[in-house]
Amino acid sequence: DLPEGESNLVTVTVADRVGNTSSAELNLKIDTNAPVVSVTPSITGGQILQNTKDVPVTFAYKDATSGIQKVELATNSNMQGAVPLTGDKIVSPYNYSLSGLSDGTYTIYVRATDNAGNKSEAVKAGEVIVDTTAPKVEIKTPVSGATVNKTIGFTGTVTDNNLSNSAKPVLQYKNGTQWKDVSAASTSLTNQEWTITGVDTTQLNKETSE
Repeated sequence: DLPEGESNLVTVTVADRVGNTSSAELNLKIDTNAPVVSVTPSITGGQILQNTKDVPVTFAYKDATSGIQKVELATNSNMQGAVPLTGDKIVSPYNYSLSGLSDGTYTIYVRATDNAGNKSEAVKAGEVIVDTTAPKVEIKTPVSGATVNKTIGFTGTVTDNNLSNSAKPVLQYKNGTQWKDVSAASTSLTNQEWTITGVDTTQLNKETSE
């Protein structure tokens, strides 16, 4: 076997029927080792983004024998549909586009290929959640068309897979072409059930008449 990583002179000689020969030589460097890829955590675990955003992916690579031909980034370990980076396009951090991804959880992988065709393992760079769907809000009480007193409360539900722990319901009313916030004594959101209490309905009349 030819030694790994060293320059090896290879000669090809051909002879014809009468013994005339001709030779050609070339140098070959043997590289059977895959490059090494490492990633620096740059993606917050479970980061929630719309698919119009880019995610910065920070990575490093090493190949001592033949050098790096390309680096690929994809949202699957099989690297299907990967974004290939070559030459001066291999930059880190690289802003990986989430464009075209539907709602769901995705793991971003990085893989390098050296100039001998050896491929590294697909290395996990982090996980993102793509969310392009707005929350669905329903009002349970009061019902539409109800007659209410001066001080009232509202209850309802909200459906969304990615509500933040600090999410709170906000009551608004439409004054002409503008939506305005309505003050309330308290607001809460627990297990997708929301409550707004202590709403003074006279403020609606006052604001509307201005």
